[in-house]
Parts: sequence; structure tokens; C-alpha cells
Amino acid sequence: MKLVCNYSRELIELLDENKVQIDMIKLGLFDVSKDCFEIAKSYKPLMIHGVGRAERAGMRDIKSIDWQKVNYELAKYNVPHLGYHFISYSHEYDTKPTKAMIRERMISNTKLLKELVDVPLLIENIGFSGYYKHKGFLEYSINNEFITEVCELLDIGMILDTSHAKMCAKYYKIDPIEYMKGLPLHRVKEIHVNGTFTSEDGLRDKHLEMEEEDYKIVEWLIKNGDIKFLTLEYGGPSEHYANRSEKDALERQLKRLNKITNI
Repeated sequence: MKLVCNYSRELIELLDENKVQIDMIKLGLFDVSKDCFEIAKSYKPLMIHGVGRAERAGMRDIKSIDWQKVNYELAKYNVPHLGYHFISYSHEYDTKPTKAMIRERMISNTKLLKELVDVPLLIENIGFSGYYKHKGFLEYSINNEFITEVCELLDIGMILDTSHAKMCAKYYKIDPIEYMKGLPLHRVKEIHVNGTFTSEDGLRDKHLEMEEEDYKIVEWLIKNGDIKFLTLEYGGPSEHYANRSEKDALERQLKRLNKITNI
């Protein structure tokens, strides 16, 4: 299993100081990251996640993304796979979407994207809570049976985001592991880990420091799956991440994850 971590200045400092060990550095194809790729590549192989358009299964215009350019970048950095968010928003439809409309859009886009991308495509589960419901997230996107069906139908792998799973479990008032048992764990190639934030509308995905529950979930997933990549989504390449890119917190998490992955 390879340990991956978001690019940040703090991560580079920790690597220079030989305080942490990782296998890969994660970056997205965003303007804020464009000056970080060569720096990151000089330290570790790269994992690309995100192509700059909030690409997702419910998009109206997924073909408008320059996939030729994306494939060029994936090949340039020898990226093993590309994940994208398995989510639909209500505003992406001209009328109130039916379940059939949501299914058709999300399946057809995922099938198309699998054909357009030169590396294996993985779908990533999305979180849901009252907060995201107000933002227009469509609840059917997090239906475990639907996610499993799409993975099997299209013979496609999955990124399991543990914080997103926690949010869904909280919304449904069940244990996170029970929620994850309904996902196609045999299809999971990568897991994303980070800490959540509790608001009055439920859990939110804020990429904060992991808590004890998060580590227990990671241990359970490793024991019950064939995970190839474990990615810590903490820290980032800009001031936007200033309050969630603390050097000491990053070091704590990476050392703990190293112990877990080397058991």
C-alpha cells in the first residue's frame, strides 16, 4: 500500500527534515497548484486528483473539459488512475429530476469518462448531510446500491472517502462502518482520509485533522479490503488551507498512518 499526501509547504518542510515518510504527493490540475508540480515531482511520484472543473457524474457538459490535455498531464506524471466525484446537483437539470433522470445522467457520464480517460477511472463516494442537501446535492447520489450497481455495470473501481462515508452514516443515523459495508469494498483501490467538522446542519467535509474514529475506520478498511493507495487529504498549496495545514498536525497524522499501514 502506498501512502499519499496532499501537497503543501509544510509537507515539503517535513520531507526536507526527514520527519515523515510518504510514497506519493497529491495535486489537482488547478491554477493555484500550477507552480507546485515540478517541486512535488522532485520529491515523490504524483497523484493527480481533480482537473480544475469540479468534474462530477451529474455534469451537463462533461465533454467540454479538455480531456486531451488532461490525458497529457496524466501521462506526463505517470499517474496510476483518476478519480471523480459521483454526485449530481439539482440545478444541473432543467426540471425537478426523477430517479430515472439521475441514473441515466450519472451512468452515461461515467461510461463516457471511462472511455475518454487514458488511465483507469475511479468513482469517489460523496458525503451528504442537511448542509449539502441545502446546497442542492441529490440524495440518490449516495445510494449504496446505486454506487455498487454502477461499479459492477461499468467494471469500474472506487475511491472510498471515509469522511464522506461518515457524513452519510450520520445523516442516516447508522454506524459509519455499517454504511461502508454497503459499498463495493472489493472495488476500492484508494481511500481518502481526513477529519470532519460538525455544524448545526450535520457533518461537513473540511479536510481537518483526523480524529480517533477516523483511524479506526482506516484500520477496518485495510483489514477488509485490498487497498492500494491511502491518501491523507490534509494541507494544501495556498493560504486557503492556512487553518488546516499545520505542520505538527500533518506530522502526527502521517506518522500514525505509517504505523497503521505497516502493521
